[in-house]
Formats: sequence, C-alpha cells, structure tokens
Amino acid sequence: KKNIFKLAQGEYIAPEKIEIAYEHSPLIAQCYVHGDSLKANLVGVVVPDEAVLKSKFGLDMLEGCQREEVLKEVMAEIKRIGGPILKGFEQVKKVYLFHELFSVDNDLATPTFKKKRASLAQKLTEVLCREKKRSDDLIYKLVPADIAKKLKNHIPVTPEIFDSVSVLYADIVNFTLISSYHSAT
Repeated sequence: KKNIFKLAQGEYIAPEKIEIAYEHSPLIAQCYVHGDSLKANLVGVVVPDEAVLKSKFGLDMLEGCQREEVLKEVMAEIKRIGGPILKGFEQVKKVYLFHELFSVDNDLATPTFKKKRASLAQKLTEVLCREKKRSDDLIYKLVPADIAKKLKNHIPVTPEIFDSVSVLYADIVNFTLISSYHSAT
C-alpha cells in the first residue's frame, strides 16, 4: 500500500521518499513526515541519533530533544539534504524532536520495522497540541489579549504610533550591585 497524501495547494506527497532522504543524515536516526490537505507545509518528527547527540553535544536523548541548538542543527541538516533533491513543497518546514525510537514496543513500528503511520499521526497530534498550547501561552504573555487573538486568526494588526516614549532601564539580577564590587582590571 502506497502512502500518498495531498497538501492544501494540491501537490501529492510520498512521505517515505522524504523520510528516506532525511534518514541519510548521521544526526537523524528516524524521521516521520506528516502532511494535511488543509495545510500547505509538511511537518516532521525526528528521532536524533543517540550516539551523535552524545559525541557532538554531550547530551543524552531526553535532554537533547529539548535543546534549541539540537533542533537548529536538525533543521540545518534537513535543509542541506533536502535542498538539492526535494522540491520546495516536499521540504519539511517544522520539526519536532522525539526521544524514543519508533518500535514495536511503543506501537510506532511493525515487527518488520515499517512505520505505523496512524500511530505516528496520533503521537504527532499530541505533540502539536502541546506545542500550540505553549505558543498560545507565550503570545498571550507577550502582547495584549486582543492583539494576540488577531495575530492567531491572521488578522492584520496596525501598530500604534506615539509622539514620544519613556524607556525604563531596570537593574536585573543585581548586576549594578555585583559590578560595584569589582574593578575593570
């Protein structure tokens, strides 16, 4: 059975082709590519290679999957590998790092090591819901609620213009106090 799906712009995607390409990276142990007919871009779940995490970053799997520098390195690898061989719409635009290999034990692979796409999609949905909640929480902390709602709904927000502003410089973590005890030499 072929696993093919269509993206919002009508392009058909064969995810296994993309996964195989990305899994050629020494940094990527396993990869799952997901798309939705309502979305224009692909997302991926990547299980980093544990030995590479340890040697390159000095991190274990769980800690490595939570680090921004590992995510940046994985995205750079995906762009490096995919750039010359994949079309633009076949490129994964967002990646989530997963700390567990796809296996029979966690119901993410068959006994013949094929990916269980339905189980992976369910797991991805859980990850995406957590990420969405995290980003929602962040945007509501950064900007007023009415502006956050507009931004989330892709409604343009007109910036406010002021004739003048006051900038307050605060002493964070007692830097001024600590530095007063030391000289520049």
